[in-house]
Amino acid sequence: MKLKINLPRGQKDVIIHALNHYQSALEQMVESNTVDADDDYLRYQHFDCRQLIGIMADEEIDVMVELEETVKDTFVHRGHGVDFPEYV
Repeated sequence: MKLKINLPRGQKDVIIHALNHYQSALEQMVESNTVDADDDYLRYQHFDCRQLIGIMADEEIDVMVELEETVKDTFVHRGHGVDFPEYV
């Protein structure tokens, strides 16, 4: 049986916070140019962060997680080290 779970606002805020930090790190890597990496790839990642932050921040967009009940039940054993969250 498939479960469909809407991410609550608090979880979306955690994702926004993490994406903001990642986006800042990308900006620093591109500006400092000390990383031996493709700057275009970093810029694309930076842009993707902006899009994802917008999706997570928009109050009119629901973000849904869909998974089989067996996946939820075995989440801790799938290498994640924590149980799947229980949302109320």
